[in-house]
This record gives sequence, C-alpha cells and structure tokens, in this order.
Amino acid sequence: QDLYLRWRAHALATRGYVVLIADLLGDPHGDGWEPAWCGPRREVYTGEGRPLLQRRTREALQQLAESPLVDASRLALVGWCFGGRAVMDVLKACAHTHT
Repeated sequence: QDLYLRWRAHALATRGYVVLIADLLGDPHGDGWEPAWCGPRREVYTGEGRPLLQRRTREALQQLAESPLVDASRLALVGWCFGGRAVMDVLKACAHTHT
C-alpha cells in the first residue's frame, strides 16, 4: 500500500481514531503512483464506471460503520487525489439523499 496513506493512518490511529484504508485499486505493492500500473485501473472508475467507485467507497464506509470499535454516528471520510474524488462523490450522493 501507499506509504503516505499508511503514515497518515498511523498518525490518526495514534490519536485514538479507527482508520480504514480502502484499497480501491487493488494495490498490494504500493504501485498506485506509477502511471503505467494505475492508469488502466483508474480508468475502470471513470465515465460510466464512476458509480462503481461510489458503490465501493460506500461499501468500505459501511464496513467501517459496522465495526464494534467504531461509533457509527461519528464517521469521517478522508481522501487525497483519486481518493478525494471518491470522497466527494459519496458526499454528493449523501447530500442528495438527505435534502
């Protein structure tokens, strides 16, 4: 996995937060920043595949919410770059369902 994400997760965890890193690309070796590796995988989530990204992000959030270690009323999403897109998509979807 991405070393930066692991570092950020550790920083949050040491402050008492429960952290889930949702690997939406299937990146077991930290290749997510390599264009030749990640390009084709990210394309799955663009255009018509965007709902797949939204669904998988919501599913990861749901798994976290169901953990006995977590107060489901106090969840947060954090994302950078591609993960930021996933977070924004979920937040937009939630805003539409709560209006």
